Amino acid sequence: MSAPITVLDGMRSSPIRLVGSYAENSFSQSLKCWVESCMHEMSLAENVLQIIEEAVHHQSFTRVKTVWLEIGQLTCVEPEALRFCFDVVMRGSVAQHARLEIIDIAGLGWCKICMQEVPMATLYAVCSQCGNFGLEVLCGDTLRVKELEVE
Repeated sequence: MSAPITVLDGMRSSPIRLVGSYAENSFSQSLKCWVESCMHEMSLAENVLQIIEEAVHHQSFTRVKTVWLEIGQLTCVEPEALRFCFDVVMRGSVAQHARLEIIDIAGLGWCKICMQEVPMATLYAVCSQCGNFGLEVLCGDTLRVKELEVE
């Protein structure tokens, strides 16, 4: 039996408690996976808010209209989960109604064997030219606040 998890319901301030074996119910399994995935995106959204708050401190703007995030294909970030978490985390901040624009950055690696740049769909991809493992990641493994549109 899996350990119980707590999910916050956006309509109520009290948590919903999920208890039982997740193997019994595919909906419960999906919810558990989504919640665990969203925890990663929630901390990323909180980091974005910290970056925004630092920018407010240095530049003294009062409202963020749009946030552009570059998200690398190799980061394992789920864009829809990040959008949800972004909206939740930004509540009550200068970015409360900000639009989130996501710019996808493709994964790119360097093969030390065949000396070629090759596309990477996953972090541990093999070289598409020679089949070598252990590509050196050149890009696509970062998340970056590219730009803020502010008032």
